Amino acid sequence: MRVAAVFVAVLVSMTLQAQESAGSGSAAKGKIATSCGGGHTVDDYLAEKNKIRRKRNTNPLPTDSCILGWCRETGAGPSDKLPTSHPPQETPPTQVPDPHQTESSSKPAPVDVCDPYSAAQDVEVGDFYYQDKSYRPALSRYEGALKSKPGDPGIYLRLGKTAEKLGDAERALREYQSSIDAGPDQPSAKEARAAIERISSQKSSK
Repeated sequence: MRVAAVFVAVLVSMTLQAQESAGSGSAAKGKIATSCGGGHTVDDYLAEKNKIRRKRNTNPLPTDSCILGWCRETGAGPSDKLPTSHPPQETPPTQVPDPHQTESSSKPAPVDVCDPYSAAQDVEVGDFYYQDKSYRPALSRYEGALKSKPGDPGIYLRLGKTAEKLGDAERALREYQSSIDAGPDQPSAKEARAAIERISSQKSSK
């Protein structure tokens, strides 16, 4: 337990130092990435998830799974709640119509979503598809991950690499640049800069 606490403390301090050293030009996009997930990138979540997998599982049916403080109930394992003789009755919430609303009330209102756990799962599946050279499903998973964790430089990098594999150089350039803007000091930025140079040199040689 102490090792995990030390790991998280070191990770947070490294993230704070990287944020302080980042230029003010990328401050707007950087705020999006740090506000969702407490400054951890999706690659941090995947590394922590893999670390947890390597540990020996003492409970074969855990009731929840936690990565860097973000927990999700798995539904497996024994429930902490005591069983009751009657199932709970759910009453739908009553909605009061807004007199100023001009659109149909059946449309859900757009909500900013921050779910790093789902983003890490989507990226993990997308990485599997990418390694399998199934680039369209990989692209779809990465797009879903970006909706769950907006502004993540690692997701932008993966979108750029996948778009490049699909032959969409313009989108690849945009995604690589977004990766650099979202995390100029992240490891993904170095790879994105190299990819931009490579695509630019290919364009100039044609």
